[in-house]
Amino acid sequence: MKQQKKIKNKNKSKNFCQDDFYICNKTPSRIIKRRKILQYFCQVKQALNLPHKQKFSFAITFLSESAIQQINKQFRQKDKATNILTFPYESSDLFAEFFICPTIIQQEAKQQNKSINNHYAHMLIHGFLHALGYDHVEENQAKIMESLEINIL
Repeated sequence: MKQQKKIKNKNKSKNFCQDDFYICNKTPSRIIKRRKILQYFCQVKQALNLPHKQKFSFAITFLSESAIQQINKQFRQKDKATNILTFPYESSDLFAEFFICPTIIQQEAKQQNKSINNHYAHMLIHGFLHALGYDHVEENQAKIMESLEINIL
């Protein structure tokens, strides 16, 4: 990994998540604030009624279109750039690793007439749900996942 900056939640309130995460390269902070990333993950935990004390550690890497395309081709056999890739880990201290392409997110937001922040929220929540085992390959799975995303957003 490149430069790592660990973000630890300093709010010890019972109603707030006790998770921490790593930014593996510079966050495009003008687009998304680090505290927002944690907020979105906390919303997922609350919506799924995960225990507040259950702690997760995750890593986020922001990539160019070509870099995310290479990873997508290598691990998913899809030779195209994508908005977010999620890699959950079952036997690691790291809960999941997320690769995000800001360029794709910005393009999609514009195409869908969404704010960039709202699309980041959607994509991060989508990625977190994938890491927790949700999928959208089959139609019934897609309905469940989409319903959760709408409720969380």
